[in-house]
Amino acid sequence: MRSAIAFDLAMHGVKVVLFDRDPTITTPDALRHASYAVLQPLWRLGYIPQIMVGNAVKNIRGVHTLEGVAEHAPQLIIEAIPEDLALKKSLLRELERLTPPTTILGTSSISLNVNDIAAGCLRPANFLGIRFMHPCVLIPFVELTASASTDPETLLRVQSYLSTVHKICSTGPTRRVLNVRVSWKLKSNLQKRPFN
Repeated sequence: MRSAIAFDLAMHGVKVVLFDRDPTITTPDALRHASYAVLQPLWRLGYIPQIMVGNAVKNIRGVHTLEGVAEHAPQLIIEAIPEDLALKKSLLRELERLTPPTTILGTSSISLNVNDIAAGCLRPANFLGIRFMHPCVLIPFVELTASASTDPETLLRVQSYLSTVHKICSTGPTRRVLNVRVSWKLKSNLQKRPFN
């Protein structure tokens, strides 16, 4: 999912830094091949314009150290590592140590409680759940889940930012995102029908 999130943001013009400890995954050639494998079929089927495929390739930079991530002074980091609470807490603490105090950290976790993850953070006010719906390059909905410690301003900053890349945010954890998606699809289909 992390690559899909990276491609989704990059094709909308966001400069993305993609981290993987394996340097072969984040080489320019590997990222180009991966983005074309994911996005070219969508372009051929008419779901996205070709320019977005090119944007995805040119706007992603790969790094294989957390220091490499921190060098870019990111405003938002979304972790998408395996669903292991200790692993997520460790990664987030290390990122907090390396990044500016204003950096917002998000988790894409679907099975772990955001309060449990936030309990391991040094700056829990800057942490929240950010769950993209799969396939995120086609689905505009994102579920944001605040922990008990999340600053409301953090939530507003993320909502505002994601709206600039054509994402529709819902707060969770609920099933509301799925209900909104159904309503959006129905509305979209109704708008395509001519009225007599």
